[in-house]
Amino acid sequence: MKYLSTIGDNQYQIILTQTDEGDFIAELNNEILPLQILKTDGQYTLTALIGNRPYELEIRKNQTDYLINYHGRDFKINVEDERLLLLKKHTQQFLPGEQFKEITAPMPGLVVSIDVAVGQKVKTGDGILVFEAMKMENEIRAPFDGVVKEIFVSEKAPVEKGQKLILLE
Repeated sequence: MKYLSTIGDNQYQIILTQTDEGDFIAELNNEILPLQILKTDGQYTLTALIGNRPYELEIRKNQTDYLINYHGRDFKINVEDERLLLLKKHTQQFLPGEQFKEITAPMPGLVVSIDVAVGQKVKTGDGILVFEAMKMENEIRAPFDGVVKEIFVSEKAPVEKGQKLILLE
């Protein structure tokens, strides 16, 4: 699986591949690193062997980021996988000054829930719809402040790639 990770102003492309033995190979910005999870407390702390170097990490997740503590230093890391990046591409691209924006399905899937109603005001980042694709639920968020003008789908409805979901103004 491919991920894009952001730490401060730095971005890293990470590709994780699981080996037959259950370990991982991590490709970090084209550098190959063996990755082995040695132990975990089952909740927040884990010890990992990255390359030949052990790391003890405390990892917690908030709504949008991971908070990692390593040797008393805290790091805030945002991680997005391929599906989330694809969803963002299809829900957040719009032209400045554009009066209406159709939110479309980024891939075939199923509408799990619609979290807005026609006439409702939304702010940038508000959840407007939950969409299931490839057995993963993804929340589609408002790409800008606006008002829900029209809803084209219903809950539990299957949708095709590119199908209109919601119109914002």
